[in-house]
Amino acid sequence: MPFSCFFFGNGEVAVADGTMVDEFFPVARGPFSLDSNWTSTSAKTGERWQVVSLHLSANVFTNSLLAEAERAIWYVGAGAGCGGLLLGWLLGRRRRR
Repeated sequence: MPFSCFFFGNGEVAVADGTMVDEFFPVARGPFSLDSNWTSTSAKTGERWQVVSLHLSANVFTNSLLAEAERAIWYVGAGAGCGGLLLGWLLGRRRRR
C-alpha cells in the first residue's frame, strides 16, 4: 500500500498519509474488504515518537457492502413482484368460481 511521509519543524513533526485494504471477517456473513485512506501526525517528544492524531476513512458511497445491499434489494423486489403477480392471478381465479 503506497504512503508518503513529510517532516516539519527540524524533524520534530512527521505527517504521513496512505491507503490500505482492510479485510473483515464478520460472523453473520462472508469476509469482505474495504479500501481505506489514512493520515497520521506524529511528534517527537524527547527521544520518543508519539502519534498526535490519526484519521481513518473508507468510501461510504461505493463499496462492496453497498453493492451487496443493492443486489439484495433487486432480488427482494423481483421476488415481491413475482409473488404479487402470482397472488393476484390466484385471487382472480378464485373470484371467477
